[in-house]
Amino acid sequence: MADSKYFYGLGRRKSATARARLYAKGKGELTINGKPGLDYFDGNKTMLAELTDPLAL
Repeated sequence: MADSKYFYGLGRRKSATARARLYAKGKGELTINGKPGLDYFDGNKTMLAELTDPLAL
């Protein structure tokens, strides 16, 4: 996906930085620090839903 077009967002607070890329023709996958979203949140679907609900159309 290196050559795909995407929308980029950046957020900072104190010393923390968050970057997000939304690919126009993506597969709907969520990756956090190289892990699938559900694995990152240890299977907690409520936390995953809080993150993904604002992105749903």
